[in-house]
Amino acid sequence: MTHLLGKPFFTHPDSLHNTKKLFYFYLYFVSSVFASENVALRKPARQISTRHPNATADKAVNGNTDGDYFHGSCTHTNDTYNTWWKVDLMGFYNITSVQLFTRTDCCSTRLQNFEVRVSDLDPTTFPSVEGQRCIFFSQQVAITGSLLTCSRPITGRYVSLYKAADEVLTICEMFVFGTKHDFSGTYELLQDNSRLNSSAVTSLTAPSRIGCALKCTSDVTCLAFNVMASGTSSRGVACELLGLAEFSLTLQAHTGWRAYRRVVK
Repeated sequence: MTHLLGKPFFTHPDSLHNTKKLFYFYLYFVSSVFASENVALRKPARQISTRHPNATADKAVNGNTDGDYFHGSCTHTNDTYNTWWKVDLMGFYNITSVQLFTRTDCCSTRLQNFEVRVSDLDPTTFPSVEGQRCIFFSQQVAITGSLLTCSRPITGRYVSLYKAADEVLTICEMFVFGTKHDFSGTYELLQDNSRLNSSAVTSLTAPSRIGCALKCTSDVTCLAFNVMASGTSSRGVACELLGLAEFSLTLQAHTGWRAYRRVVK
């Protein structure tokens, strides 16, 4: 696996007519730690299905813990196996715990025997192998809410809740507690002759692929970049910085490009 490790480059004159660029790439990791808070509040959420128009996935992160379904602050899926709900935190966080609130007017038994998972990639199939398990909770979430602590802190962008039972999934609120990280520095090559697609793209010209990596490093919202693998000229190479778009980045074949993703430790 190819990695680019972020640190600014400098130039060294080789002669009066030639300049040899020496690139020294070191890994550095800068973390800004803030007080632990509910980092899922009003973030984009999705679920496998929505039975009623007023029971959408976002109702689990609107800040309202009211457990009376008819007050309009709970999710509601169809009856199906491998039911899931997920939230995009729109950034990377060190997750330590979640707090769940269940339905209180009836049907509170639905929120039990589920897995909470944290990942840096958007899980698209369930059960998921992305990321790491925070907790498996076999009991029923308490009427007053249950605070569930991860087996260990996990860094990621996506938090999902999954259960295998063939029944409705209802969440009346889910708090996700963690501290935010600002990342700098290390990237992995995903694939040659490919590009990542995102709704948040900044296109520019960079002196080289390493120069493109430096542009991404200097932008705290940049999660990945695409760069032309060849064709360097006096004008540089095409570079695309991919920012915080909702949910997943998609990888597509594209001759001459390389896609790099920021590595999350």
